[in-house]
Amino acid sequence: MSLKSMMYPGTAEEYAKQLNKQAGRHVVLTDPDTWAERGVHTGEQLAHKLAVGHHYDLHDIVHNKTSPYSNADYDAMGVEQLEQEIEELKRIRQRHDR
Repeated sequence: MSLKSMMYPGTAEEYAKQLNKQAGRHVVLTDPDTWAERGVHTGEQLAHKLAVGHHYDLHDIVHNKTSPYSNADYDAMGVEQLEQEIEELKRIRQRHDR
C-alpha cells in the first residue's frame, strides 16, 4: 500500500502503531519520546522520515553510492515526491537485476 493512499494519524506514535499492525509485527518504533527527539511528532512527519530513509537506502543499492541529496534537499521534498523517486529507483533496480 502506498503511503500517499493512507490518511496519516495525528501523531507519530499512532502512525507507527498503524504500520506495525499492517506489517503484522513490530517494525517501527512507537515511543513518542524517541520520535520527538528526532523532531518527528505527527504521522505525516513520520511518513516523511521513513520515506527519506527508504529513498536513501534504495539509492545506495541501485547506484552503489549514497544519495546525493542533503538533509535540506530531503526537507524540501514531500512524501509524494519521495515515493515517486522510490518507485523510479525500484524500476531501475529491476532492470539491473535482469
